[in-house]
Amino acid sequence: SRIHFDEPQAVENRAVVERQDGRLNGIFLAGDFKEDRLFDFKPVFADRLLQHIYAVREQFGFGIPALVGDEMVALEFARVFIRTGFPKVDVELRAFLRGFGVLVVGFVVAQHLDDSLRAELNGILQKIPYLQALGIQGIYLNPIFGSCSNHRYDTTSYDYIEPALGNETVFGTLVETLHKAGMKIMLDGVFNHCGWNNVIWQDVKRYGNASIYRDWFIVYDADALTTLQPEALSSERMQNKPPYECFAFAANMPKWNTENPEVIDYLISRAERWTNEYQIDAWRLDVPDETSLRFLHSFANRLRKLNPNVYIIGEIWQDPAEWLDQRVFDGTMDYPLYFAIRDFALLHTDSLEVFSMRIQRWFESMPDLIHKRQWAFCSNHDIPRAWHLCGGRTSDFQLAYLLAALLGGGLSVYYGDEIALDGGTDPDNRRAMQWTAQWTDIGMFIRKLLSLKQTAFAESRLAEIVLDTYLYLRLETQSTEVIAIITEPGQTVMIPEIRTLNILIECVDGQALQGQVTGFAVFQKAKGLVIGHA
Repeated sequence: SRIHFDEPQAVENRAVVERQDGRLNGIFLAGDFKEDRLFDFKPVFADRLLQHIYAVREQFGFGIPALVGDEMVALEFARVFIRTGFPKVDVELRAFLRGFGVLVVGFVVAQHLDDSLRAELNGILQKIPYLQALGIQGIYLNPIFGSCSNHRYDTTSYDYIEPALGNETVFGTLVETLHKAGMKIMLDGVFNHCGWNNVIWQDVKRYGNASIYRDWFIVYDADALTTLQPEALSSERMQNKPPYECFAFAANMPKWNTENPEVIDYLISRAERWTNEYQIDAWRLDVPDETSLRFLHSFANRLRKLNPNVYIIGEIWQDPAEWLDQRVFDGTMDYPLYFAIRDFALLHTDSLEVFSMRIQRWFESMPDLIHKRQWAFCSNHDIPRAWHLCGGRTSDFQLAYLLAALLGGGLSVYYGDEIALDGGTDPDNRRAMQWTAQWTDIGMFIRKLLSLKQTAFAESRLAEIVLDTYLYLRLETQSTEVIAIITEPGQTVMIPEIRTLNILIECVDGQALQGQVTGFAVFQKAKGLVIGHA
């Protein structure tokens, strides 16, 4: 059962008690506090916290010390756009609560830049007009299901939405509103592993070989598992002598045995439920290269029976041919294209010549029909943001996005890229969205690019790649051709005949009307009209 203890005077403060089979799973407290108030709120917050704990004690009939040990209390201040940090508060509050017999196993702080809009599912709902104005046709949400972390890739339960984000009522409204606006929604399916506090994993941890779920995971030493906590399992231990398999040597994320038919049915049935009840349009599968092909085939077959048009994309960082040949995905995240664009446009570690060769190999690696189904991007939650990698150079940022839009399949715009949000490696690349920031040249450029992606670039196919003093790309549509001229960074080339062409988009430094290109310029022309290398 899930029980809410609400305080009307509190700032979005609530407790959620999870109970399974008569045992208390945990208490999740969620709240919103501004950064400048974090060091002052502890006495008031402690009062509220203790009131919640006493209420839980009265409801379930045990004392506060019983919460320590086998049970779990997690403090989580979490929202969709999140920033972790404030370690001083973390340490002080942990110590403070420990004095009351409360064990804190998770602590995340969110900063809200706009008190009138909470960055949760309801916040996304309110921002649909903003997304439409930018030209967005669909949204991809990182994990939204029950979890004890801010990133939620360590799923506690696939059966409910993480309370810090909202509930099913709000989620249903969000999906319905998106669909009415002609937009689609893609969910993140984390089916390779789960979180430490997942009730099924906890059953295995508690009962070892006697657990009915023993074979739902890949366990090597069940006896050791029953006595160990995740903090005692270093990444070195998990790499060299693991008692069980986990994701990325992270002990708190045990790996599902996706060869087990019971596991396959359990996980896919959860995806089917959300797809069927809320008409989910697409799923992005997390680290599917570590799950079994048996699971991936079953996932694709069962979801396509529910929705023949469902779009399934896999997070594959390497050559995706092995998975695309199996037809378990409609497409994959196009990391080979991203790496080529990153090294040339953002980092300048590749010359134009090297980039040309890499694009040629990339283009020949799969049929054009598959390229159209791939997912192109310049930033996401796993890699440094494009604005960070290019050092804030507008021309380089624009070039990267132009190449992704021109060459890739579907184009993904990571939230905040339209306002040049900075961010290095994880978790710095997951900073809070700055809703007070205004669109500048970057935002208007992305807006125009998304418009071209739906019009002039739509249904185009790469027909020619020619390298000379500049890179010449020719794409064909049914009635027109799109010509892109790409130069070395900072280089200017003269091409007089382009002055008569229809300029679709060019670099911030460009002067195509004068017959010269700096960085890049893209044109549209009638088929048969010859310019440059055409």
